[in-house]
Amino acid sequence: MFSRQYVIYTYLDDTTMDDALPILRYWGKAKPETSSGPQWHSLIYHSLDVAACGRKLLEADKERRRGLARLSGLEAEALLAWLSFLLAIHDLGKFSDGFQNQWPEHRRRPLSPTRDTTK
Repeated sequence: MFSRQYVIYTYLDDTTMDDALPILRYWGKAKPETSSGPQWHSLIYHSLDVAACGRKLLEADKERRRGLARLSGLEAEALLAWLSFLLAIHDLGKFSDGFQNQWPEHRRRPLSPTRDTTK
């Protein structure tokens, strides 16, 4: 029997990100309605959470997995690997400036390296 497992979202605040990897500064989920505590969830963590949860759900549903394997022509393990990958990249577009700029308060500093064009 499948038991539910809940993902604990780690929302981050800017003070903890100063020395972190730059990729962690991209936001995937914002939580602006709260006034205290972290206000956002890193995009990379969100993507990994979705992939892990989706994989667990597929592993628990043997009938669905069989049907998807039959439709795709993939072996069961290859199907799980591909679907996990696709779930992980489902929000790839959120790395774009267009998405990241929807929350300008978070974009205090550039996320990508800037190039000096004066040289």
